[in-house]
Formats: sequence, C-alpha cells, structure tokens
Amino acid sequence: MKTPFPSFRARGAFTLVELLVSTAVFAILAALLLQVFGSVTASAKASRARTEVLRQAVGALERLHRDLSGLVQSGKWKLLVVKGDGVAGNDAIIFLAPLPAAHVPEAPRRLSLVRYGIEPPPAGAPSPGDWPGVPAFARTARAFSWNDDLGSFLPLTEAAAGTALANVEPQQIAPGVIRYEICFQLRDGSIVAEEPADPTTIRALICGIVAVDRQSLARLPEGERESVAARFPKVQSNQRPLEAWRGAVDQLPSAVRQTIHVYEQTISI
Repeated sequence: MKTPFPSFRARGAFTLVELLVSTAVFAILAALLLQVFGSVTASAKASRARTEVLRQAVGALERLHRDLSGLVQSGKWKLLVVKGDGVAGNDAIIFLAPLPAAHVPEAPRRLSLVRYGIEPPPAGAPSPGDWPGVPAFARTARAFSWNDDLGSFLPLTEAAAGTALANVEPQQIAPGVIRYEICFQLRDGSIVAEEPADPTTIRALICGIVAVDRQSLARLPEGERESVAARFPKVQSNQRPLEAWRGAVDQLPSAVRQTIHVYEQTISI
C-alpha cells in the first residue's frame, strides 16, 4: 500500500503587471498628497505674509496717530499735508510736535519737525531677495535746539520742510507700504481731498495705506512691479481711501493678490 504524499498548494505571487499597476497607483497617491501638502503650505505662507503686512500697516498709522497727539498749531505753525503728483502720487504729512528724534542736538528745545511719507530706501541699502528700490513708509524727524531760528522755516511749506530735514536720515517704519493717501473730514461731516484754507474746519484726517509682501512683489517682472501702486488712484472729494480703492485688489496679478492689504484709519486732530 502506497503512502500518499502530502499535497502542498503553491503559494501565489504578484505578477509583473500587478507590481507595475500597484507602483503606478502609489505614485499617483504620492503626487496627490504632495500637491495637497504644497497647497496647504503655500496657503499658510500667504496667510502669514498677509498678517505681517496688516501688522505693518496698522503699526505705521498707530505711530502717526501717537505723534499727531502732540501736534503744535499756533501762530504760523500748522499741519501741512503735501499732496502727491500724478494719478497715484503718495501724500506726505509734516508737522511740529514735542517729540524725540534720532539725533539730539546740544541744548535741545523739546520740539521736532516731523514728516511721514513714503521714501525710497537709503542709497546702498542691501535688498536680499526683495524688490531692489522698493519704497517704505518712513518717519523723518529733526529735533530743534535753542540755537535754531524756527522763524526761518516759516511759513511752513514743502520747500521749507525739505530744507529743515535735508540732512536727516528717514527711519523706515513699514517697508511693505507702497501707497499712502490722506483726505480730510471736516466738522460738517463732509470729506475733501485737498487741505482746506481754514485748518480749524478739519475734524480728522482719513489716512489710507496699501501694504504688500515684498517677496511676493519680487516674483513679478520689473514692469509689473512698478504698476502695482499705480492701480490705486488718488482719492477724490466725498471719497474715503477704501471707497476709491475698492476693486483695485481684484485687478492685481495673482502673485501679490493674496498678500496685499488695504487699510484705513481716521485720526482726530
């Protein structure tokens, strides 16, 4: 009698086609995961950049607000708003106030001439990875001494202020700010674009700022970079900056659209 040998069932194995199919499936899944991860990372980076841009814009106008709280308006000294030229020229504000300055003269008088506006970067300033020549919202302040003849700067005009601040280095406050606009709210509630002849009729300044992430701006071709600020036109009478700039963000290139912020603040004086 023959003893039957135990039967062994051959263990199944993957064929070459099955291996290729499974490899392709895993490759597709990995690509999808990388795409999702990349999108999440890009969104998080854009969100952080936009938050930083907003912080700069708010901080810049808060600094201006604090300095204006000590505004000196007596005699021929008054608030001076210099309106920018062209379709999208930036404004500037100049005033006298009991504020500190970077350089303290001998026999300080506790009075400074202060200018807020958008200034070009200092000559020779490094720009690692950023848009070369990008402007910034800056504060320029000259502290007067008792030896200074304040009357020589009166009446306060743009030219007189330029002479007084000629040798003062601007202090950059918000390097991402590319547009700065000022309009006036009068005591009757109306809004005008030009400074009224009678400063006592001004209730508040309405300041608008456009701030952008400079690294996002640097991704644009040079010609497009320079046109971004021009998309935000001058404010007309009976308009606020946010009203005048409504819709401008939607017309910007996608590279900067997610990291640009338009901010407005009303400052009572």
